Amino acid sequence: MLLGVLYTGNSGTYYAGLETVPVSLATLIVYIYPAVVAVLSLRYGRRLEGRRAWFALGLALVGVALALGGIPAGELPPISGLLLVIVSPLIYSVWIVLSARLAGERRESVGEEVDGGADAAAATALMMTGTAATYWLTGLATGVPLAPASIPAAAWPGLVGVGVVATFVAIQTFYAGTRRIGAAQAALVSTVEPFYTITLAALLFGETLAPAQILGGALIIIGVLIAQAPVEAFSSIRPGVRLADE
Repeated sequence: MLLGVLYTGNSGTYYAGLETVPVSLATLIVYIYPAVVAVLSLRYGRRLEGRRAWFALGLALVGVALALGGIPAGELPPISGLLLVIVSPLIYSVWIVLSARLAGERRESVGEEVDGGADAAAATALMMTGTAATYWLTGLATGVPLAPASIPAAAWPGLVGVGVVATFVAIQTFYAGTRRIGAAQAALVSTVEPFYTITLAALLFGETLAPAQILGGALIIIGVLIAQAPVEAFSSIRPGVRLADE
């Protein structure tokens, strides 16, 4: 239930940011979260060896800076919108790590390898209940009408699609995958999402990215790949290297 409350912060800041930030740029910024998850997993999940996670996080942040720097002059979204989009992946990173621990992940194992982890379907249902209750109570406290009757009929297909496909199914499958391969690796696999989002943004909204923004997105992806690459991938780069005094 507390994870559901936390998910409200993630989704709420992201949707609020999308009111002023183009979806393609928002997607690039949001994808600092796999590197953040890798860093958090050093302490709260299956530990990554060496300093690669810190380097990957720095590389991803450079990518975000390039993504922001590639915005044409005069088209910079409001700072408040950019801050909302940046806060969203930070909250999401915490949500991923905590949900992985709910599934049973610890430093030495992923959830599937231990007993007592929460079932994906049951956990998702409770998480979404917590999210819905938080939104509803927030609406009551702020005076924002949340009655279904106040929602335009044309909005319902999109709402159902977001609620069922992009939220319930997405959370359940991500949680189930995290239980099998761990939070950090699951975050890495999910980096395929920007390609879907940016392509759809171009097809549906006619959005385009400047070269610097494309480079920034590439650095974000490279950063998370470095964070998750096996240690052997780096140790094999220098076979037979000897120090001069040897």
